[in-house]
Amino acid sequence: SAWYEQNAMPAEALRHALAGGGRDRAVRLLEGYGRSLLRDGDFKELHACLQAVGRAGIGSSPMLCALDAWTQLYLGDAIAASEAVDSAEAVLERAGPERQRLADELLILRSMCGVTRYDLVDSDWIRPELATAFGLEDGLQRAYAQVVLGYGARARGELAAARRHYVEAIRIADANEDVVVSLMARYNRAMVDQLVARPDVALRGLEQWFQEPGNRRWQRAGSAAFLNSVRGIAHLDRLEIAAASRALDAAIELLDSTHTFAYVGVARVLRAQAHALAGRMEAAAEGIDRAR
Repeated sequence: SAWYEQNAMPAEALRHALAGGGRDRAVRLLEGYGRSLLRDGDFKELHACLQAVGRAGIGSSPMLCALDAWTQLYLGDAIAASEAVDSAEAVLERAGPERQRLADELLILRSMCGVTRYDLVDSDWIRPELATAFGLEDGLQRAYAQVVLGYGARARGELAAARRHYVEAIRIADANEDVVVSLMARYNRAMVDQLVARPDVALRGLEQWFQEPGNRRWQRAGSAAFLNSVRGIAHLDRLEIAAASRALDAAIELLDSTHTFAYVGVARVLRAQAHALAGRMEAAAEGIDRAR
């Protein structure tokens, strides 16, 4: 395990630490490795690593509790995510110099639990100072903070302000190559465009991302499914049923294969809507049943 760590192979280092019964070492390794998995959006691998470390190991580390909360959100279990945040707060004093930064991250997680569970942000945890709570070295959380502030503005009906927050989140995330939060922000920007009756603007921004050659490797990431979903929404709004169906099929396949269960039901309902608009009522009913 030590050799693999020294040679920059964290996955192998973690596996050997677990095989050797070195739980404390495994916890320390996953605190760093897990953050890189979070940045890359590899929630399937992150979840597997957390399960391998076990509940006792996760509960001993506020960082792993936070990573567990992020993972539970992407799995669609907002209640488990809230419980993970509770666990993180219970051992927060162990975070040392990272304590305040992690406490602010937990505020972001708290607010996002409501989005996952109800599609309604938990505004009690949103504070304007989140915009400046994270340093330049923590671009991921600076971008997530802008997304959360955007959720809050959208909930208040301040759509122009919400869009500005999402645009700023995209700028920060792209500059730091934090792809997952960039895709989340792009999804939300497109949803705001939909809410102001501009599916054309939504599609223009989405297609720009899909056509960028450097983004091809990310088009199989679970978060890309969110872009395909809102692509489908925009096409449905324009009654472009075939294009909507292709986008939603791609979204469902990705969501299923990456275990991004938080949204697959929504995508199946949208796909059923496309079937219904095309007169395929049996297929629409089947889609609704699978979504349920």
